[in-house]
Amino acid sequence: MNIFDIVFAVIALNKRGDAPESFLGNAFAVTGTGGLLTCRHVVDGANGRPLGVVDIGGRDWCKVETVAYPDDEELDLAFLPSAVQRHGVFPLPLLVGVVIPLGEDAIAYGYLVEGFGSSDPLVPTYHRGHIVAKLSKGSRLTPGRHPSWALSFPVIEGLSGSPVTTDHNGMKLIGICYGVEQQRTLAHEVTVVERAGETLREEIHRVVEYGLAYQPQVIESFLSTCAPGEFVVSDLSPGDMSGSA
Repeated sequence: MNIFDIVFAVIALNKRGDAPESFLGNAFAVTGTGGLLTCRHVVDGANGRPLGVVDIGGRDWCKVETVAYPDDEELDLAFLPSAVQRHGVFPLPLLVGVVIPLGEDAIAYGYLVEGFGSSDPLVPTYHRGHIVAKLSKGSRLTPGRHPSWALSFPVIEGLSGSPVTTDHNGMKLIGICYGVEQQRTLAHEVTVVERAGETLREEIHRVVEYGLAYQPQVIESFLSTCAPGEFVVSDLSPGDMSGSA
């Protein structure tokens, strides 16, 4: 499976809509007709400019004509119907109906760039870690009322809108990356050392930044309203994952 057939870069075009201007984030295929899922804040980053998608696999970019938003303004999702018009786009199957355990592998794919232009190409990236916490509705770390994962890797700038996947009989979608300031947590570590009869105590303060991703049921609920019958649900049987329902 090729990342170029799954993940696409979301960009802002110039005011005329005839050339790329800036990189905004990521999106990924969720329907066989080239419908892409991304974050609301990624799309809103265009600030009124025309929106586009870079299809590195097709060696082209295309203008996005339509964006579907959730009714709930606190839900950081957006759907781009038929954004990519070519064969070979691979829709990720959404893993629902099973209990995903803590410690489960979490793999994110996306593009990063420091600028935008011929000297600053989009760079495919791969991030592997684990689900370290299940955050409930209204958690201090998650805005709104939508259950999320805390990941062992940060959602660094540009990774928003990237798919979070796991491998069980093939790649399965278990979340979408987003980020908020509240995900940064101040961690305190105390080290005590005995040296030459003297006790030395050292306190270390550091910021731990966990990535955030919406859980599968949040994605399913949104796609059921904007792309009913189009997205793919995984056929993973309950016995294929430890802790399944």
